[in-house]
Amino acid sequence: MSVSRIAVLWPDAANYDRFREISEGDIKAATVEEYYAAVGPNLDHKAASGIHVERVAFDPEELLAYAKSVGRRVDSQSRAAFAAMLDHRKNAQGFAH
Repeated sequence: MSVSRIAVLWPDAANYDRFREISEGDIKAATVEEYYAAVGPNLDHKAASGIHVERVAFDPEELLAYAKSVGRRVDSQSRAAFAAMLDHRKNAQGFAH
């Protein structure tokens, strides 16, 4: 049985404003608390349906550099791909000995 898993970039109070800035208007919530309130219930619903949701800490400057390296702006697709990449790296490091 395969386990469904998604990784989601999870900003904190220190990096939220920059996250919004580089996302070019895609992120509507004015504060990180509003963002959590808007995004959290959807993620909780996914988790309740059996999907493992990994909230991934990140550096907005690394996100911006990643998006530029793949020829994209910081949009939902590049954010999702970056979150998945960070999550994969984190999990791969856990298996390296």
